[in-house]
Amino acid sequence: MYSRYHGNVTGEDMRRHIEEVCKDDRFEQHRYNILDFSDATDFNSLGVSPYEAKIFPTVAEARKWIEESGFASRRYSVT
Repeated sequence: MYSRYHGNVTGEDMRRHIEEVCKDDRFEQHRYNILDFSDATDFNSLGVSPYEAKIFPTVAEARKWIEESGFASRRYSVT
């Protein structure tokens, strides 16, 4: 999944996004999520996430990491 953010991104924006993604019937099929903040002017951190996360300078580098890590082809659970 790929999501692109623009302008001032708040914690409330992120919360709404997460709720919408989780409601989607295809949620159980998601293997990864790229959050692109390259067009965001300000981003407020949500705190600690239980998911593995990295920051990349480009979407291409993020996609490359996903492919190399195996996230695109396997199911995994957060413990």
